[in-house]
Amino acid sequence: SGCERGVDALQTLSQEFPAASVQFAAVAIHASHRATAALVRAHHWTIPVAYDIDGRVGEDYSIEVCPFFELAARGGTVVDRLIGTRWTRAAALAPRVRALIAR
Repeated sequence: SGCERGVDALQTLSQEFPAASVQFAAVAIHASHRATAALVRAHHWTIPVAYDIDGRVGEDYSIEVCPFFELAARGGTVVDRLIGTRWTRAAALAPRVRALIAR
């Protein structure tokens, strides 16, 4: 799915950027712990992946489509919101991550 490809892209980027400059995480919306853990194992993700079993986190962030990325500066201020399958490739996301780091 586009959601899984998006997390795959984040995983790839996490290998390219030092943890001191950027951190990556994902949230599986409307997913159980068991289903999320199975995805993490199947894809060999090492970035943190939380699960939102009842969809409340998704509602709080008004997430209606997947993939959905928010890039936040230190302190949590969102500076970019990327929506759609265009962003499921690390090559598409990398320039936005570099711009975030350069802020």
